[in-house]
Amino acid sequence: MSEELVSCLLITKTGKVFSNDGSGGIHRYLDNGIWELVFWSFFGIIDLAEDINNNIYAGKWGGIFKSSNEGDDWIQTLTISPNVAVYSIREDLDGILYAGVTDFMGGEGVYCSTDQGETWTNFGLTNAYVTSLAVNSNNELFAGAQGHQYLYEEGSGVYKYDKDLQGWIHLKDSLIVVSMVINSLNDIYVGLSNDWGTYGGVYASYDNGMTWDLLEEGLGKDYMEHLMLNSQEYLYTISGWDTNTIHKSVNSTVGLSPIVNPITTLVYNYPNPFHEETMIYWALPNEITGDLSFSVYDLSGSQVVRKQFKTFRKSWGQLHFSASGFSSGVYLFEIISGKYRIGNKMVIK
Repeated sequence: MSEELVSCLLITKTGKVFSNDGSGGIHRYLDNGIWELVFWSFFGIIDLAEDINNNIYAGKWGGIFKSSNEGDDWIQTLTISPNVAVYSIREDLDGILYAGVTDFMGGEGVYCSTDQGETWTNFGLTNAYVTSLAVNSNNELFAGAQGHQYLYEEGSGVYKYDKDLQGWIHLKDSLIVVSMVINSLNDIYVGLSNDWGTYGGVYASYDNGMTWDLLEEGLGKDYMEHLMLNSQEYLYTISGWDTNTIHKSVNSTVGLSPIVNPITTLVYNYPNPFHEETMIYWALPNEITGDLSFSVYDLSGSQVVRKQFKTFRKSWGQLHFSASGFSSGVYLFEIISGKYRIGNKMVIK
């Protein structure tokens, strides 16, 4: 696989490695640096997950695909609007699957499957932009939701599903949550968006979501796009947008104190969502050596904008984009230069 913008990675229990390519492709690692394309769809892959029966799931714009043979074949088991994104797929201790789903034009919530992802039903939080799910050692399900102060702030925050009440409890509001992990002590860590000037950074709860602390030391208030725990339960954070750094906690999450931050590739637009105008920001590890092209696609796959730029020797840049004459909805944009091909999504209100 050439150098691409990778947003999700899966290592299965049998040691197979799968990665997306920053768009709609899933690649499987063979050996000696060789990657095999095993799935492609125009709409971007957002999350990869595996269940206890070794089935693999790809969450994407427009639904969920499933493979029961280590990526050789894929079938779509959840079909939703192409404007709607499946951000997180998680399995609880009873083998029940949950999918966190976001429709940036208005809500969506959580879906549930009790038959290994063959069929899915709505599981509530239909007015929330659900971006992350996690299950603790007591088999309790938690959901993180995002919003925007001027778009849908009310549904943001952290939720817990109460099996006795058979409904969701809003544990913490006014946090734009984009990522979540829970360690073996059932401490909850949520990564936040700093969109619209809000908090950013990481919040933690050590009492099952009753109270929350902001982890400020070493992390700042970045957009925390991904959180993960390794086998020793060190916390890793990947921030996006303005910094695009990786942090690792100095100690295991029993005593958290994060630091370290190498820089990688990024591309995003701000503001997002937007009405008429936005700026596209991009950064690469090295200076580009060829002409640069910028394209925008609608969700049918049609290219609606293409611009060509002569090279100027920089590893970063910004482009102005006007949405005058465009319909509201989700669009995908792409920047190509030499060996680099990076892209992201944007929402026109």
